[in-house]
Amino acid sequence: SDVRHAARRVRRYPGQAAVAALTLALGVGASTAIFSAVNPVLFQPLPYPDSGRLMLVWDANGGSRLDVTFGTYRELLARSRSFESMSVMRPVQPTLTRVEEPERLDGQYVSADFFHVLGVRPALGRDFEAADDQRFQPNGPFVAIISDTLWRRRFSADRELVGRQIFLNDIPVTVIGIMPAGFENVLSPTTEI
Repeated sequence: SDVRHAARRVRRYPGQAAVAALTLALGVGASTAIFSAVNPVLFQPLPYPDSGRLMLVWDANGGSRLDVTFGTYRELLARSRSFESMSVMRPVQPTLTRVEEPERLDGQYVSADFFHVLGVRPALGRDFEAADDQRFQPNGPFVAIISDTLWRRRFSADRELVGRQIFLNDIPVTVIGIMPAGFENVLSPTTEI
């Protein structure tokens, strides 16, 4: 009897029925769109092993967020007993030089244990070692790990690139590794080096 009553009301007031159906459709559509946008950010885990154990640390001053200084990182590293490992990074935009077409790249300076913290290893070559860390070894080597995308785009997926030098801002830098094709740098998605 409820269905018959509803059908009679729809026939008697088609405009109200159309407005009600349109309102429901817009509500469902908007809810779906918002969930689709929020789901990967808030509910999906990061694309790293044990991503639930990762933390991002920053300084705060009067309610505003400040990046951690390298001195703060060193103090946390020396004094903290709560973290299994820790890393620091800073954005940089070096220029790939001494090639036919120089190119500005998005990159990051990272401490040697950066990929260890994320639980990811290079697909080719090796990971950074403590001796590679310029922050702790003032005369240490200049080394880089590059993205699979950069490796394929600029170096034609040449497996012999590992161990060779490229020039960034006219400084020779040895490529020691190439990241896996599926690696996603969540904090800086455009980083290639």
